[in-house]
Amino acid sequence: MRETAVMTVRERMTTDVAPIRVDATLVEAAHEMRASGAGALPVLDQDGRGCAGILTERDIVIRVLAEEREPRATIARDVATLRPVTCGPDDDLNAALDLMQQHEIQHLPVVEAGEVVGVISLADLAFGRPDETRAGFEPGR
Repeated sequence: MRETAVMTVRERMTTDVAPIRVDATLVEAAHEMRASGAGALPVLDQDGRGCAGILTERDIVIRVLAEEREPRATIARDVATLRPVTCGPDDDLNAALDLMQQHEIQHLPVVEAGEVVGVISLADLAFGRPDETRAGFEPGR
């Protein structure tokens, strides 16, 4: 009987995502999302290493634009999901999917040795490859 290889988060995660500071404005965050093609960004802790939160496009739309907040004056800490559910790069893809389903979320920061190394999303799982390798995506456009 042949064993099937277990796919890991590392094989599908997006690594071309620059985490943002907790005090970054939402305009800065939106620029980074556009540059990386990512729908979510990890938010770094005060030390600039660990994951304090995650900021998604939906956070910006629902918690800023729909509430008529000023994006230049609103910072990531004000609208991001703090203390997010995370996974590791060597976690099984099915375990990451289970976490997303259990917590009803679409993005997981990927943390290794206390540092953010990427993000995995439902889209990464559905398309079978990370954002930066999908057809038609051009970083920086």
